[in-house]
Formats: sequence, C-alpha cells, structure tokens
Amino acid sequence: MTIINEENVNRGNAQKIKPWDYGVAKHACLDLRAVAADTGYIIVDLSDTSGFPHRNDAAVILNSLHVEAEVLSSGVFSLLFGVLTEVDATNGSVSFFERIQMESAAGAIISLDKFWRAGLNLRVLADESTPYLVTGLKHTANTTWQTDTALANPTGVNVAPASGDLVMFIDEVSGSGNINAFVEAEYDAI
Repeated sequence: MTIINEENVNRGNAQKIKPWDYGVAKHACLDLRAVAADTGYIIVDLSDTSGFPHRNDAAVILNSLHVEAEVLSSGVFSLLFGVLTEVDATNGSVSFFERIQMESAAGAIISLDKFWRAGLNLRVLADESTPYLVTGLKHTANTTWQTDTALANPTGVNVAPASGDLVMFIDEVSGSGNINAFVEAEYDAI
C-alpha cells in the first residue's frame, strides 16, 4: 500500500486509499440481551478479515468504545474490555484496559463513550506481552478463552477466540440478575 503524501505524489507513486486499508475507521457492534452469567465475547476478531471490515491482521487499533448497559434484575456486574494475549485448547489469558462496574437494582442504566485520540494499540507479541498496554487487570489461564469454545461476536457466527482479538467479559460479581448490553467499537487494524 502506498500512502498519499507529498513525497509519493512527487515520485508519481500516489494511490488512492481503499476503504479496507489502514487509516479508515471500521465499526463492530454487538447487541446482547439478558446476559445472566460470566460470559466472554469477541468484539473484533483480528484474524477474520472477511467477516470483519479490515484487511490487516497484526493488531487492532481501538479509536473509540461506546457502551450502553441496563441491569434487568438485581446484581452487581463488571464489563471488562481487553485483548486476548494467549489461547489454547485448555484456557487463555486477557489483558484488560477498561472496566465498567454496575452496582444497582433493576433499572440501572449506564452509557459510556471512551476515545483514544491516537488509537489504543492492542498489539500482542510472540512472548504474549502487550508493548503498548500496561495493566494489572488480567485473566490468566481462564477457561472462558479456550480454542474449543466458540464465542459470540458481531458477525452472528460464534467462533473460537485467538490471540490479538478485542474481547469483552461480562462478570456477574454478585447476585443472580441479568443485563442487556450494547457495544460499538470504532477500530482499525495494522
């Protein structure tokens, strides 16, 4: 891909950037109803370049996150957003970068808009580290994130998680309630 800039125009190498190329925002939306238990979801499947509107598969760059959630019956819930750093047939690990806590009875509603001006780079290296994300909030060796468990995602086709995927975990901290949630991620991939 050649980026349009002054140097390339002077050399005669300028090309139009296509909608799938790096630099053009993509959106993934997930609408969930009556989630009652600890459940994991894939928001952006990094390796799926046909079902998700991106061409590159080295890392998700998150530009913004919009979340709406409603507690349907009493309970305490945490919505956690992160990047899957390793996964196999037994378990997986996630480094989380955002946590939203809902502590209320039925009818509590939250709405959150989070923006990363330069984009949050969710690259995962071969040693399972995240060079652009430092966090102590993690799932380590958690069976939610294993390759033989297909998870819901915005395409409507459940798939196995893979390293580098942008994921969400709805954690029922206490109570026996359930929630509705809507998540929209504006992202790019490099």
